[in-house]
Amino acid sequence: MLSKWLGNRAPASPVKGNVDVAASTSAHPPALNSLDQALAVQFLCRKDSVMPLSPQEAIQVARYFLPRQYQPGDALLRQGEEQSNYMLWILQGDATIEADTANPHDALTMTVLQPGSTLGEMGLMDGSRRSVTCTASIAVRAAILTRQALRTLSSRHPEIAVKLMSLVCMGISVRLRDVTEKFKRYVMMTHAMRDELLQ
Repeated sequence: MLSKWLGNRAPASPVKGNVDVAASTSAHPPALNSLDQALAVQFLCRKDSVMPLSPQEAIQVARYFLPRQYQPGDALLRQGEEQSNYMLWILQGDATIEADTANPHDALTMTVLQPGSTLGEMGLMDGSRRSVTCTASIAVRAAILTRQALRTLSSRHPEIAVKLMSLVCMGISVRLRDVTEKFKRYVMMTHAMRDELLQ
């Protein structure tokens, strides 16, 4: 089912930035080293997931990840990028999510991502432009999952792919709840300021 849905989406576009397209589509793409694989497995085996992955299943998933490293100030994702058919897991390091404003020198910091966080899920699903910029605060080690890799996983191990997608949806849910809470606080502050001005 997942493989069929992914197959009906627009063809995967080459990804920009630090993602090596040739490596991700070659017969023998670079694999995670033992440390990164252990970290990825640890984050993939979250017990609070609706359908948690077993360690053996997580190891299978980790084989489809590509390793990436970013230096402080490097962009993991950039707002407006069109070619966005991949998502990332932060294995080590911190990154800041920012949204551009009218003033290019005054970006709005939305949240800080720590190890275990995911980003770029919407791009993986629909290939739409990136909606925010994510910048490495310190050195970051990450694991990348491309749409093509997800297609392959879903065709070879459909049950594992479904469990992985439940984990991805959980990451989206957590971040959406965070944005909702921040929006509520913003509305409350706006109303308080309006009431103060009307007095």
